[in-house]
Amino acid sequence: MKNYQKFLLSILSGGLLAIAFPPSLLFPLAFFAFIPLLWIFEQENWNKRKYIWVYCTFFVYHSGMNWWIGSWQPHADQFLMISSIILAFVHPLFFFVPFFLYFFVKRRFGSVTALWLLPFFWTFNEWTRTLSDLAYPWLAIGYTQAYNKLWIQFIDITGIWGASFLIVLFNIILMIILLKSGKHSPVIPAHAEIHSGENSVILAHTGIHSDKNFVIPTHAGIPFLVNTVNAGNNNIKNPISIYFNRQTYHLIISLLLIIIIPLLYSYYPRSKYQAPDGKLVHFAVIQPNINPWDKWERSINEQINLQMRLEDSLIQAIAPFKPDFGLWSETSLHYIGRSFNVDHNLSFIQQWVNSNKVPLISGFADFKLTYNKDSLSLTAKPFDPSGAVWYDAFNSSILIPIDSSAQAKYQIYHKMRLTPFSEQLPFKEVLSFARKWMEWGVGISSWAIGKEQFCLKAPVRGDTVSIGTIICIESIFPSFCAGFVRSGAQVLTVITNDAWYDNTPGPEQHYQIACMRAIENRRYIVRCGNSGISGVISPLGETLSQATAQKKIAYLGSARTMDGQTFFVRFGDWLPHFSLILTILVLIYGKVKRRTV
Repeated sequence: MKNYQKFLLSILSGGLLAIAFPPSLLFPLAFFAFIPLLWIFEQENWNKRKYIWVYCTFFVYHSGMNWWIGSWQPHADQFLMISSIILAFVHPLFFFVPFFLYFFVKRRFGSVTALWLLPFFWTFNEWTRTLSDLAYPWLAIGYTQAYNKLWIQFIDITGIWGASFLIVLFNIILMIILLKSGKHSPVIPAHAEIHSGENSVILAHTGIHSDKNFVIPTHAGIPFLVNTVNAGNNNIKNPISIYFNRQTYHLIISLLLIIIIPLLYSYYPRSKYQAPDGKLVHFAVIQPNINPWDKWERSINEQINLQMRLEDSLIQAIAPFKPDFGLWSETSLHYIGRSFNVDHNLSFIQQWVNSNKVPLISGFADFKLTYNKDSLSLTAKPFDPSGAVWYDAFNSSILIPIDSSAQAKYQIYHKMRLTPFSEQLPFKEVLSFARKWMEWGVGISSWAIGKEQFCLKAPVRGDTVSIGTIICIESIFPSFCAGFVRSGAQVLTVITNDAWYDNTPGPEQHYQIACMRAIENRRYIVRCGNSGISGVISPLGETLSQATAQKKIAYLGSARTMDGQTFFVRFGDWLPHFSLILTILVLIYGKVKRRTV
């Protein structure tokens, strides 16, 4: 195979993965996307250039479905654009790990064994993308099936990792069928006539180059397609010939089971969660559609008043009915001053909440001051020019309850999973010298990391309701979101600001990822975005209601409280953990076994 053919096949694999990802509806392509890349590896012996084809594939995959990270809008920050370009070239390197392991096993144990183990290598590698300061599991290929809601219901057992595992496994089985059919297909001489016998199929030569008959016992297999090729005096296999034996039939049945079993399983959650019990909780979801590029420069009081007016208009429209909570997007209450952000003197908002009798859950910039310079964190910044006071800023969610007391107590959750570079400098313990060079020029850069995951709790018509408030990119971490449910969350909310990426696939991808969290945890999710996508997602991952994106709007979103824990919530990332253990055992065994190829 020539290099340009390998190049085209690797691009084809990456392209198929990219166009299978939301918002595309071509999700079935993911089940075939690895075939061109794997075909390259099966057509040649080991050489280092194989990593070129891996890189090409996943460069195309990343660039094709994550190109929007640079925003590319007229007001987009140059740092965001530059970082997106760097990410496009660096991120494909993280996909080398499963293929390094695949190549290692192929040399030690052979091609078929390496193929069977690749789904495990892939699954554990995807999971590692949730670890460290560089965590970014957005490209897990299980998300390609986000619109395939009927098939993907089983991720309440496996997490999204199970979907990725089965997609790769489907590709692998299909690849093995192609390899075995090529390996075991009979070499049929040119110019042959086919005669059926009682126990065999006899191909008698009619040409002048042979005087022997070619006999295929029928119990060995069935020649599904016989297609001879005349190449002068050479008898060759036709590369499209497929020879079916019992093992091939078993593999085909396995392919069907990968599709059918999840579809059959889906009837169980659909019967259970289609009309669940639980208290109905109503949210006034506020989507202010504020330009994110000048949000931090405009008057914060003006922005707060806009959201108050939107919520007031909804409350008046549905009177005498009242929502149970107002829900505002990420950092809706950003920096005003020391009294507001440090001392939590929210009196003007508290008075408004008390007058409406509707508690508020909102994004909030929480500041913690430090006066001892010797105990500063790595994210601390000077609070005043004197340098005597330092602060850490936390991207937070706050619950402002109905409270007539002079000093209300506020529940404030600090965001724990931050976006690399734009919200924090990765590995700041080592790269602290580079912080000033890499801080984003918009809003508050270098946020501090929250230390404790907990739910916000508030009374709702006689009962206490626990709400897990997921903030923005936290929603792409499966086990982390399940942590809210393990902490008692009965309803989940996602507050975000995806307006940086308006008119790109980004907001829709982020929304569909939240749909996967709803399935994994079997919880309603109420999602509020600055410019969208705001909506209510059922425990089946289906959209129950949705606001028009990029519009100033307030709408009523209703969700039911739910209790109980799914298998995935209880046991977390058990599948990638098992895959990791298996990988370690294979590596150990492979080190003591001589090469087979």
